[in-house]
Amino acid sequence: MKSQIIRHVREKNWLRKVWQILTDPVEKAKWRRKVHAVREMVLEYRNSVREDNIESLCVQDRSLWRMTRNLMWVPAPRPPIVGRNGVANSDQEKADALVEHLEALFVPTDDPSDPMHIAHVAQLEVTTWRTSINVEKSMAMLFTSKRKFYRPAPLRFSENRSEGNFMKCDNPSVLGSETARCDQLVGKSIAASFTPNLYDPVVTTAFPSTHQTIKVLFDNHITADFKTIWLRDNCKCSLCVHEETRQKLLDTPSLDVGAKPKSLNVTDQGNLVIRWLENGNDHISNFDSSWLYRYGQSFMHETFDSDSTENHPDQPQIVMWDRTEIWKNFPEISYNEVMESDEGLKAWLEMFYKYGIAIMRGVPPEQGSLVKVVNHFAYVKETQYGMTFDVVHEADPAAHPAFSGLHLHHHTDMNYREKSPGMQLLHCLKATDPKVLGSDPGGMSFFVDGFRVAKWLEENEPAAYQILTSTPIRFQIKNKGKRYSQLWPVICVNQEGDVSEIHYNNRTMGPLQVPSHIVVPFYHAYKLFSEKMRQESSELKFHMLPGDLVAFNNRRVLHGRTNFNPTSVSR
Repeated sequence: MKSQIIRHVREKNWLRKVWQILTDPVEKAKWRRKVHAVREMVLEYRNSVREDNIESLCVQDRSLWRMTRNLMWVPAPRPPIVGRNGVANSDQEKADALVEHLEALFVPTDDPSDPMHIAHVAQLEVTTWRTSINVEKSMAMLFTSKRKFYRPAPLRFSENRSEGNFMKCDNPSVLGSETARCDQLVGKSIAASFTPNLYDPVVTTAFPSTHQTIKVLFDNHITADFKTIWLRDNCKCSLCVHEETRQKLLDTPSLDVGAKPKSLNVTDQGNLVIRWLENGNDHISNFDSSWLYRYGQSFMHETFDSDSTENHPDQPQIVMWDRTEIWKNFPEISYNEVMESDEGLKAWLEMFYKYGIAIMRGVPPEQGSLVKVVNHFAYVKETQYGMTFDVVHEADPAAHPAFSGLHLHHHTDMNYREKSPGMQLLHCLKATDPKVLGSDPGGMSFFVDGFRVAKWLEENEPAAYQILTSTPIRFQIKNKGKRYSQLWPVICVNQEGDVSEIHYNNRTMGPLQVPSHIVVPFYHAYKLFSEKMRQESSELKFHMLPGDLVAFNNRRVLHGRTNFNPTSVSR
């Protein structure tokens, strides 16, 4: 290859490394442009090489004849394997045809050293084959050996025959007359890609999972996540596929993208049977294990047993909530219970893990109490604001918005850091009691489960969900002469496709840097997410009073505060 192309390939690889390190959309665009340029150069180079080869063809060195012969050559058709019931199509039918043919020629013998048998076989020089069949594992492998032999090749079985039993020719004279037929039946079928596969993994379990998915477990410890719309679109019943031509009769665009099964079960044979409810009628899809395994390769992943805490059997289930759900199971506990017993601490931490928020009542309203609570089970991580961050009302227009009486919309904190904080704790030291004032002074704290909002978006606006999970946003801030900046999508997902983090702060979000055709769809998706999040039905809202401590998962729960009149409220 030309040195110029090699140089461009190296530049392309370097640009890819730069993008992977910086995760900057601008660097990614540069890399993509270089990829297209390299492809064009390689294509042009290959075309020029082909043209030079064609121009160099001549009659004298027979190169023109060889090229013509190669272009005109058509492979000879391979005859099909014919069994007892006609042409064998499936791997099972091909294996059965082979077994039937061999069993017609051979019968069992308990004496493989029979001198009469050896004498007959020793006179023959034929091409033979070996077959090993394991019935217990339902697997057959065919091996051919183009060689001459003077001893019979054993055919071993693992069912109803001892390990020492062999197969001998019942009528040796038949063997010679059948050689040509066997060579045609077996040898040519191998060239036609005859590979019996009786060990297709069998479905053992299937159950509905998250994200409109059915999780299927095979007996070889592999799982596959099949989307419900994919399964419905690939139904093989006579109403969806023509029985003769196998053309699809189902109109894919007419399907509901959010199709959900009415029921599903796995048969004794390992078939996955799904019942759908369509227009008031049941529609049944039956999927064979081998078909699911063949066409579900891209949905598969290995499963491994793990002793990590992520799969701890005592770990509570995450509960997504809205206003109604969280007030039914309000996660609160007393300060004394947490500090004086391990059971109380465990209960409080489990609330935090389940709901992403947990309230502690009766914490001494004095400096240092918050750090004392944290040191009881973890440690305080220092940020650019120090070990703690005191939010006290100050009449300074240049002060941080948190110090003013302005309305603070829903947000997560410090998305501009390399890793935003996980557990955050708010401890109320001083506040005006609405009951004492006789009216609402404002300054109510509110919290929203970002995971719940993301799930709603995925189920109701999947295109918007895809944009918010794949578009990196630069969050940035300048504080005390230092600039902090980091790229995050609004919704982060893990390898399983589950939402793992939320990054949302309209005040620190920098200019959107994406291709122009993504700009309008992003703002549309961003608005949908924000509107759902700001609905009162999504919010947990209350006044924090002295002694209240709220711990929340900053990577899941968004928080904010209503505005208040600084002249009448003490905070």
